Amino acid sequence: TSGVIVPVLSERVTKTHPNHTNTAEMSMLCFFFQAEDGIRDFCLSRGLGDVYKRQPQQMIFHVRGEGGGTALWKDGELSKLPLETTGPKKSGTYPMWHPNGRYIVFSSNLTRQSFLSEGEKALEVYDLQSDLILYDIQTKKVLTDKRFMDEAHWETFPAWSADGKSLYYCGALPKNMPIDYQNLHYSLCKVDFDEATGTFGERIDTIYNAERDGGSVSFPRLSPDGHYLLYTKAACATFPIWHKEADLKMLRLSDGEELDVEILNSAETESYHSWSSNGRWILFSSRRLDGRYTRLFIAWMDEKGNIHKPFLLPQSTVEHNVLRTKSYNIPEFIKGEVTCLLYTSPSPRDRQKSRMPSSA
Repeated sequence: TSGVIVPVLSERVTKTHPNHTNTAEMSMLCFFFQAEDGIRDFCLSRGLGDVYKRQPQQMIFHVRGEGGGTALWKDGELSKLPLETTGPKKSGTYPMWHPNGRYIVFSSNLTRQSFLSEGEKALEVYDLQSDLILYDIQTKKVLTDKRFMDEAHWETFPAWSADGKSLYYCGALPKNMPIDYQNLHYSLCKVDFDEATGTFGERIDTIYNAERDGGSVSFPRLSPDGHYLLYTKAACATFPIWHKEADLKMLRLSDGEELDVEILNSAETESYHSWSSNGRWILFSSRRLDGRYTRLFIAWMDEKGNIHKPFLLPQSTVEHNVLRTKSYNIPEFIKGEVTCLLYTSPSPRDRQKSRMPSSA
């Protein structure tokens, strides 16, 4: 139904949607959002989420639009995080749990979209500002660093290292958006983190310099063993799902070498991705079948770091992935069943009656 985030489990699918049935051939589970492809109403747009250590009992998700916000689902209770205390229009858009479970880092993005009158793309999605925010679950406080809150730099897509001692993120110099979106290039950056104090180190390292080497980095994701970093690279900007040239890339962190992962890519868009808990499976979204609808693919990586040919998400019927008129997005592996309906967007007439829980 339009406007509903439906938690479903693939591979071993739980029937939470009429089109999903049990297959029980594999032991992997994943959590994802489903939405209409194409132009979306931002007032009814679904948000982004992250699951702590792939345990569905503890997760966060973000809901855009009036009455929305960033919610924490923990121990059977739903609460809204007070991220707006850091400033007007602040929210937790792209989240990532710290490995110790105490902290959640967010990028707070003011996102817009513009329709294009020329070229193959229908639209471009972009940020007018973006910062990094840290939330301490233990103290229930929002922590900030002035370097990541100023208007001179944009930061987005944070991701912790496997040991939690470093934070990776994408950073760019602001541009006049949307006019100058083709000159917007996000680099891959890294900063140390002290989990005892909840503070970041003084030095910021640039792992990939997009201003110098071209392209734009999105969605850095570290493998659970800490050996690899998988990311999406497009020609420019920050929303690769609308960039046909967007591909997956991978760095070996021990020496910074870029590895050959072309087997994951196609002539169409490859975008969001995640690792399984054992670091052997990669789940990612792609438009390779028709260039329009986003579907999920799964690839195996062996112990030597070689990635094998990806396959389409298994379904109970072959036609399911072809006839479906909705896209998959934001796939994440999880270790158990999601048993709650997270959020239902109201109809326009009922929108004023529906709100997220109040901030704690």
